[in-house]
Amino acid sequence: MEYHADRDSYIYRNGRELTVTNERRSKTASGYVSVKTYYRSPDCTGCPYKTECIKGNNCKTPMEKRNKVLMVSKTMSQKRAEDLERITSE
Repeated sequence: MEYHADRDSYIYRNGRELTVTNERRSKTASGYVSVKTYYRSPDCTGCPYKTECIKGNNCKTPMEKRNKVLMVSKTMSQKRAEDLERITSE
């Protein structure tokens, strides 16, 4: 998936756009606050990658009615990129 920072959206390999639907905050027992951004595709009907893309076979909603949802922790992604930079630098 390709991320577009200017629109804050992802483009999936079939060209469809996943846009922000909401953000959720959760707090762990140790006090760490995690913020997850949810991206959703408006319609996955007829997508040839649908069965590969959408996970979770124990869902009550049939596959035909389901759409792609992506959860991203932007803070974690940023920290991961910083760590990778430190690891690969000389």
